[in-house]
Amino acid sequence: MSAHNNSTFSDWEINYAHWLIFGPLSCPIAILGFIGNYLTLQTLHQPQLSCINSSVFLKFLTTADAATIFFYFISFIIPVLASEGVVNWMDNSGYYHAIYPLALTAQTCAVYTVVLFSIVRYVNICHPFSLHALRTRRITRMMVSCIFVFAVICNLPRVFEHIPISQRVFNASCNCTEVRITRLGEQQLYISIYTSYGYTFGIFVIPVSIVAVLNARLGYLLHHVRREFTEKSDKIPKRISLKIHLGGNHNPAQESDTHTERLEECYRHRNCIPHSEKPSNATQLTYARARVTGRLFCLVSVFIAFQSLPMVDNLMQAFMSDLVKAIFPNYSVFYAICQFSVMLNSSLNTVLYCFLGQRFRRTFAKMVYRWLDGCYSFLALVSCPACPSIRW
Repeated sequence: MSAHNNSTFSDWEINYAHWLIFGPLSCPIAILGFIGNYLTLQTLHQPQLSCINSSVFLKFLTTADAATIFFYFISFIIPVLASEGVVNWMDNSGYYHAIYPLALTAQTCAVYTVVLFSIVRYVNICHPFSLHALRTRRITRMMVSCIFVFAVICNLPRVFEHIPISQRVFNASCNCTEVRITRLGEQQLYISIYTSYGYTFGIFVIPVSIVAVLNARLGYLLHHVRREFTEKSDKIPKRISLKIHLGGNHNPAQESDTHTERLEECYRHRNCIPHSEKPSNATQLTYARARVTGRLFCLVSVFIAFQSLPMVDNLMQAFMSDLVKAIFPNYSVFYAICQFSVMLNSSLNTVLYCFLGQRFRRTFAKMVYRWLDGCYSFLALVSCPACPSIRW
């Protein structure tokens, strides 16, 4: 009797943990993350930012993150917060059969966009005169298209793992849809190679390792350039050209995205320059490179932090599944935390990177002001003449 009560209490704790993670915690964060990605995407479509090559990566990453949040909301939040009738209708409709591969495709697009964007940014920052072909918009669009095609091909077998079967229930007014595992989904070799090794290393281990190495290198460069600039600026008694190298010679006329970031610093006052003199072009470019490096460092750090738990989960399920079930009977709670971590990463990915940029914040503020002006004009038109006039 005591063992039965302990088991029941444990089940109640697990259900409560799932409800807490997928309900009150996930719902507001998912909604705010989706709104943040939508506002970020609208800002990136403004003429001031759409001309930048990196905006192609950021738009695609924002779309993939928004899709990941949307599928997370349908798969985890609605079944927890909705009524039993809605949950039964979703189960019988077979929607999860289509949502499952689409969600994994969106996640794959987001992961490899971060990886490729980090590589391109690293080359542009550290080797400004190398691989000029990577800086054209046509090549950037081709990279994004290749990521999408790669994600679709990688997750295409997921469609054939399950099949929905419509069944007619006796004395019922509607059909019932049952999702069954196909022969492909039952093959242990397929599960071992594709699901365990392929998904674990292809989505988590390899991408996280690449961005971790780049992040360590960028962190070192960021610390080095700030220290070198501080030392040289303290020793300069008057305005001279500061040449602080972050890899190669610097020519602002030949920069791509770094040149656009340099415009953010053109009219900013620099107290660290002696006699309050205007910084030189090399100094402005150095500051711009440091800011871009710092933003990329934050993006990659967030990616590594929130993708580490899902990576550990996949590694444990791939190589120690039996041991995990024996030692951790409440392992489903850790799985829920891993899914929550993926959603949190999608909510902060692009939003954090973009709002750290001064040019993005200015463009976002102008866009909001235009929206408010439009709302005020509309309210002024619809207000009746007898009412007090609205002055904005």
